[in-house]
Amino acid sequence: MRSILSFILLGYGVAFTSSSFAQTQSAQKPDTVKRWVLAIQKTGASYRKANTKAATDLERASLIDAIRDEFSGRSLTFRTKIREVRWKNGIAQVLTEPEFLVAKPSLMKPLRIVRSQPFEFEMPQETAVRIQPGTWLKFTGELEFHPRRYGAVGRSTDSQQMYDLRHEYLSGGYLGTFTTTHFSCTIDGVDAKPRWAKPKTE
Repeated sequence: MRSILSFILLGYGVAFTSSSFAQTQSAQKPDTVKRWVLAIQKTGASYRKANTKAATDLERASLIDAIRDEFSGRSLTFRTKIREVRWKNGIAQVLTEPEFLVAKPSLMKPLRIVRSQPFEFEMPQETAVRIQPGTWLKFTGELEFHPRRYGAVGRSTDSQQMYDLRHEYLSGGYLGTFTTTHFSCTIDGVDAKPRWAKPKTE
C-alpha cells in the first residue's frame, strides 16, 4: 500500500513538504505531544478559582495571557493513525485517532484540550480513496494561540485549527484555540499538501 500511495502522491505533484517551514524552523527541537500537554497542564494548574467571580475572571484572563506568552510560537510534533477520510471538491478531510490520552480533569490537570478540526489536504479523489484507516499521519508544526477575547477563530484566520482549550475549574470557560499555518504533514511517510500551510517569512 505504501508504495502505491507514494507513487500516487508524488506523481500528482503534491510532494509538498511545507519546505519553507522545514527550512526556516528554528534549531530548537519540537516538543513531543506528551511533553507539550504536560507543560500546558502545569501552566493551567497554576491558576485556581477564586472566592469571587471578579477574581476568578482575573485569574482566567491571566491564564490566557500566560498560555499565549509561553506556548504561542512553540513547535509540536506527533504521529497518529488515520481513522477516516472524507473528500469533496479537491479537499480531503482526514480524521485521526487522538494523539494523546485525554485524562479526567483534576486540580493538577485542569485543562480540557480538544482537537478542533480534521486535517485538510489538497488531493484528487483517487488519492484520497486509497488512504486506509490505520495509516500513519505525522505532523510537525508551529502553533499559534488565539485568545477567546478575539472571538471565534473560524476560517477568518486561514489556518489549520488544532486545539480548543477550556479550564475545568475557572467556570469551565473557553480560553482560546491553537491553530497553525507553518507546518508539514506526511501520510504513510509521504509528504502531503496541507490546505492551510503557508510559507514562513522571516
